[in-house]
Amino acid sequence: HHYDVILMDVQMPILNGYEATKEIRSLPRPDATEVIIVAMTANAFVEDVKDALSSGMNAHVAKPLDFSQLESILKKLVPEKNAGTQKDVRDTAAPPPEMPPNHPLAGGAE
Repeated sequence: HHYDVILMDVQMPILNGYEATKEIRSLPRPDATEVIIVAMTANAFVEDVKDALSSGMNAHVAKPLDFSQLESILKKLVPEKNAGTQKDVRDTAAPPPEMPPNHPLAGGAE
């Protein structure tokens, strides 16, 4: 099977989302390094965003979900059919509410 996007829950019982992402990225299939993985978690601190990105995820979305934010992130990350190559947009993680607007991670969310 081929997937365009994986919406990854971070807090899963046996294998957490960070570990699952690392496992996916290490699979011996060509799309393992290319598939878009978006963290979905109630953890919305700066450290949580950094953990998601450092585990190999492409973006971070805090719960409860803001569907317009998720749509914006997916529009940036998912290539259009026959449009060529996929963009790697690692700055699409939504800043937590306490993050100042001029913080480096705050620039990608719309």
